[in-house]
Amino acid sequence: MPFTTEWELLDDLKIDTDDIRIDKYADDVFYRSELGQKLGALAINELVITGCATDFCVESTIQSAVSKDYSITVIEDGHTTGNRPSLRAHQVIDHYNWVWKNMIPTKGKIEVLPHLEFLQKFAIR
Repeated sequence: MPFTTEWELLDDLKIDTDDIRIDKYADDVFYRSELGQKLGALAINELVITGCATDFCVESTIQSAVSKDYSITVIEDGHTTGNRPSLRAHQVIDHYNWVWKNMIPTKGKIEVLPHLEFLQKFAIR
């Protein structure tokens, strides 16, 4: 039986005609997707990561990107999750922000920033 998963996009997500869309097949967005090839073709080696399911999708993608030598900025207040049996959502989020701040990347870098600091650092308005 083939592996299939359906991911939903937010109804109010604005998608431009020139946006690149990548199909996702697992928690790790790199798994069996065209993301790595697209990033390579565009010579992109720095990623800004946000998302849903901090402890699943976000974590899996960050681990994968680190092992692929990308430089990563994680938006500290730009990922979310639900309550877990032994931890509240904010505890999971705080834990993973700590993990990522203390990771030792391979060749790239990993930085965890609140969104306002990220916007200021890169002069995004």
